Amino acid sequence: MIIGQFNDSFPPITDGVASVTLNYAQQTGRLLGPDGKSYVVTPSFPKFTDDYDSIEVLRYYSLPVLFRPPYRLGAPKLDWAFQKRLNEIPFDVVHAQCPFGSAKLAQRIARRRNIPMVASFHSKYYDDILSAARSKTVSKWILSYLMQTYHNATEVWTVNDNTIATLREYGYEGPVRVINNGTDMARTSPDNRRGPAARAVAEELGLAEDQRLLFFIGQHIWQKNLKMMLESLAILKKRLQEDEPGRQPFLMVFVGSGDAADDLKEMCRKLDIVDEVRFLGVIRDRVKIKGFYERAELFLFPSLYDTSALSIREAASSLCPAVMIEGSTTAEGIRDADNGYLSANTPEAYADRIYRALADPAERLRVGISAQESLYRTWETVGAEVLEEYKRLIAEHKGRG
Repeated sequence: MIIGQFNDSFPPITDGVASVTLNYAQQTGRLLGPDGKSYVVTPSFPKFTDDYDSIEVLRYYSLPVLFRPPYRLGAPKLDWAFQKRLNEIPFDVVHAQCPFGSAKLAQRIARRRNIPMVASFHSKYYDDILSAARSKTVSKWILSYLMQTYHNATEVWTVNDNTIATLREYGYEGPVRVINNGTDMARTSPDNRRGPAARAVAEELGLAEDQRLLFFIGQHIWQKNLKMMLESLAILKKRLQEDEPGRQPFLMVFVGSGDAADDLKEMCRKLDIVDEVRFLGVIRDRVKIKGFYERAELFLFPSLYDTSALSIREAASSLCPAVMIEGSTTAEGIRDADNGYLSANTPEAYADRIYRALADPAERLRVGISAQESLYRTWETVGAEVLEEYKRLIAEHKGRG
């Protein structure tokens, strides 16, 4: 079996869909072994070399997206060598992980070779389009164009049941298959909650044993509801200082990058929380990231934009409860004070939920254990499920002639 994953983002870009694409490709490639091959088709990235053991990455000519670094705008029609190589590959199934330029390549291959195409719906694309276009009319037209990817697919997949409602809102009325995401992180034992990786993070940050650590990892963009989160941290600081004068109330660590990073830092200055918040940029060391989850009291993720954040499962692997917004798409399956924490979408409510969670360490551990039991799922498990679905699709497609 020859499988092609098509996406406009891929490492070194570190968003969730890039991670899904990488893990789908790697896990299916390992399972196929010598009996098949797994490809990733994606825009080029300057000064980056792909080095993977179970997949082949095909890059095509691209230009920087000036308003949204580090993303790239692919121009495959200008890359003749790429086009020749792509046309030589006898794909059995192609999978568009986004509705952008790479998806058009997947559609073309599926049509020419008469093979099935899967299209996965990962993001609330309208929010991104509106942020860039700043016109509802233009944004709706662009969204309608992008939705053709899903209308033309053999099968549409998404990451949870809540996201199906967004697909319907965007005009897709066909069947949808749910394939939950996974994580590459191992389970943390409750007996070793703060192991070597957590201790290394604490040492690097200069944290005392009893110092509270809050954590966020992801794109630094306004769509993630980070303005509300920073406002809640200012409220939390005042409340904790009233309880414990003279003690640093908490340290909040941001990992990642995005076009709002500088504005977020300026907002911290205006809110007088500079001493409590650190921005560490992009960290690619997965052991170190695991250490942040293990050392943190709570993982803060107030996003209304995400559909099924990989970071929630990463946090769960490390027994780190997430604080999320009640009713948000990515909070599907989260029960307040059971396997996570839920809050209304206001700075006051979010600050209060964090405050109450910090006040009860025993409950936090119980919630963390429940999160691990209910949310943890490995990419190996996902890969095996995905490969079986591809086999089914190929057989059904051949059966239809």
